[in-house]
Amino acid sequence: MHFALHIAEIYSIILADAKPSTLAAMACTCRTLSPLAVQLLWADVDSLLTLYRSGSGLSHTQIIVSAVVLRASLLSLSLEQGVLRPLTLAQQDRVRDLTAHVRRVRLLATPVDTMLLVLFDHLASQRPIFPALCYVQFQSDPTHHGVPASGRCLFLAPKLESLAFHVPEAPPRYFQWMAARLPELCNHLSSLEIIVPRMGSLALAACREVSLLLVAAFPRLHTLRLPTLHRRAYLDAAHLVNLRRLVVDDLSWTPPERALSVAVPDADPPSFPQLSSLEVALGDGPAISEVMKLCSRSPVRALDTDVRRRAGDMSLLWRAFQAGRWERTPETLRLHLIVHQDPSDPAVFHPLRLTHLRPLHRFALLKSLVLSSSSGIDLDQDALLQLGASCPNLSTLALCGGLYFTPRATLQTLLDLTLECPELAYVILSITASSVPDIPSLGSPALFYLDVRWSPVEDPGLVATFLGSAFLSLDVLEARHDSDGPYDAWYDRWMLVGEILGLPTFPY
Repeated sequence: MHFALHIAEIYSIILADAKPSTLAAMACTCRTLSPLAVQLLWADVDSLLTLYRSGSGLSHTQIIVSAVVLRASLLSLSLEQGVLRPLTLAQQDRVRDLTAHVRRVRLLATPVDTMLLVLFDHLASQRPIFPALCYVQFQSDPTHHGVPASGRCLFLAPKLESLAFHVPEAPPRYFQWMAARLPELCNHLSSLEIIVPRMGSLALAACREVSLLLVAAFPRLHTLRLPTLHRRAYLDAAHLVNLRRLVVDDLSWTPPERALSVAVPDADPPSFPQLSSLEVALGDGPAISEVMKLCSRSPVRALDTDVRRRAGDMSLLWRAFQAGRWERTPETLRLHLIVHQDPSDPAVFHPLRLTHLRPLHRFALLKSLVLSSSSGIDLDQDALLQLGASCPNLSTLALCGGLYFTPRATLQTLLDLTLECPELAYVILSITASSVPDIPSLGSPALFYLDVRWSPVEDPGLVATFLGSAFLSLDVLEARHDSDGPYDAWYDRWMLVGEILGLPTFPY
C-alpha cells in the first residue's frame, strides 16, 4: 500500500536528525530491511531525490537509505543508539494512520524490525495498532525478535487469521517457544504454517513433541502445515473438526517406543468431515498406511504425495488405495504422486508399470492424475487404454518418466486415449512418433495442451499432419531437450512440428 506524506513536513520536522554519518552507517542495513520496515518507513523517494540533489554529495544508495532514516526519525526511532524515544500524541496518531490498513506483515530478524515491534507494542497498550491485520509471516526464528516480549501487537490483532513461520532452520527452542507461548497469544487462528527445510535430530524431536500441543490449541484451523507430525496429531478429529487442508513436509514412521497410539476408530463420521486437500511427503510404508486410513475416512478430493526412499512403498501405496472410499466423492478429485527412487540400487530402481496402477479402477471420478517417477513409467498402448477406461472423466493426465527411458506409447495410443477420456484437455506423455499411422478420425475436441517430453520423432511433416487432423483444439505443444544423445535432434523436430501447425512452442 502507499503511505502519502508531505515532504515539506518531513523536512521541517526531522531533517536535522538525518546526519550523513547515519546515512553511511545504514547503507548496508538497507539491503536487509523487511517489507514491514520498508512499508512503514519508506518516504517519497522522488521528492527526496529532488531534495538532496542540490549539493548534498550523497550517492544514490545513500539517498535511498535516507528515505528509510527520515521515516524512522518520523516515528521517533533513534537508529544510532537503538533506543526508543518518547512519541508525541501527534506522532502516535501519524503512526496509527500508517498502520490502520495494513493487512499483511512479513518480518526479518533485523534491528529495525525489532525496534518497530517495541514501538507498536507500546502504542497497542493504549488502543489497537493493527485493526485490519490478518496475516503475519516470520522469515526467521521468532525468538530473535524477542517475541513475545515484543510483537504481541501482531499476535493479538483482532482480525489475525493466518500465521506462517518460514525459516531455513530451527533450533529446539523454536518449537519450545511455540508450544509455550503461541496458543496463549493467538488461539483464534484459522491457518498455521510452519516450514523448516533443515532440521537437526534434536529439533525434529522437539517438533514432534509440540505438534500435538499445537493441533489441540487451535480448534478453528482449516489449514495446517507442519514439518513433521506424530501420527495421532492428525488422526484425532476431536481437535480439528474444521480442517480442510493438511500439509506435512516429511511424514516418516515414529519408533514404537516414542509413537503415540495410531488407532483410528471404525465408526462414522469420518476423521475429518471437511478435509478436502492433503499434501504429504511420505518417508516409509507405515506412514503411507496412516495416510490411507485418513483418506478412507475423510472426503479428500485432492491428494498430493511425494513417496521417497523405497520403490516398494509405491506398491504399498496402491494397495492402500483399494481400501479407500473414493467412489463416494462427487467433487473433482486430484491425485498427484511423485516417486523418488535410488538409481544406485538396482533392486529398487524400476519403472512404474500397469501392476502398480490397477487400483485406479476405483477412481472413476478422477479428474486430474499426475504420476512422476525418476526411474520411468513403462506403459504400453494396452496399459494406457486400461488407465483411460478406469478414469474416463480425466481432464488432466501427466505421466512424467525419466529422461533415459524409451516410451512404448505411440501417436495412435494418444488418439485412443483421448477417445476413452473425451474431457482430456491437458496431457504430458512420452510417445514414440517414429512411425505415423494413417490420417485418423477426430480425437478429443478438448485436448489443447500436449507435452511430449523427450519423445523420438522422425518426420515432422507427417506428425504435424496427424496432430492437426486428430486434435482440432490443440493450442500448445511442448517438448524437452538435452545435449546428451539424440534428444537435441528430437527437440528440434518437435519445434518444427509446432511451426508447421502454427502453435506456440515452449522450450523446457
